[in-house]
Amino acid sequence: MEPTLENLGFGGDGDELLLIEAIEDSFGIEFQGNELAAVVTVGDLYDAILKKLPATGLERRDTCRSATAFRRIRHELRMMAFGKVTPASRLVDIASGTSQRRLIRDLEEKSGLSLDALTSSAPLFAASFVVSLIVSVWYFVIPTEFPSLHFLVGLLLAAVTSAVGAALLLIPAALIVGDRGATIDESIVTVGDLAHRTAHLNFARLTGAGKHNHPDDVWQAVVWLSTEMADHRGTIDRQTRIIAD
Repeated sequence: MEPTLENLGFGGDGDELLLIEAIEDSFGIEFQGNELAAVVTVGDLYDAILKKLPATGLERRDTCRSATAFRRIRHELRMMAFGKVTPASRLVDIASGTSQRRLIRDLEEKSGLSLDALTSSAPLFAASFVVSLIVSVWYFVIPTEFPSLHFLVGLLLAAVTSAVGAALLLIPAALIVGDRGATIDESIVTVGDLAHRTAHLNFARLTGAGKHNHPDDVWQAVVWLSTEMADHRGTIDRQTRIIAD
């Protein structure tokens, strides 16, 4: 289902668990049994999270998670001999001498943070394969006044379809052995962008033991995670329903 201003677009068939799992991982919490039975809106989910978090209060902010994430990422990049790194440093420039996949995987391993910054070309190959297959079938079915030319062009289309199909079959294997075809998501341009993303994905890891969790910071993380997991581009408020009616 398509997300709207009133809901995140989840269908209620279990797809909303993607959001719950992301919430649990980021905040370092776990919902048990029927704890989320009464959760209908994003506001309800936010309230349920606050009940799980220790030391939540308005009196002060102990941590700027984006700044902490940037320092962790910058430190690891420096340890990998990438020299001066600022929030404006472009990731494609940093990764110019290595694979983007390897850069992100090394950062995750060394920093202990979840970055979730890679994207795969598999969906594009899948769409190409389907289109090529449909065109090939259509071409062979439609009659023509030039049989020889029709046959040759049909063979060419069949060859293209086979090549795309073979590539599509190889992609899962590549992902299993190390997502070698993955690249950095195009929405993440700079180290600052990566730090901002990392801050929301690692709320608990970047807060620190005994530190306060400001409710506004929790809400911002919930909105960001909801936007990402639901691919929602509208406004999210407390009344936004998680599952579409």
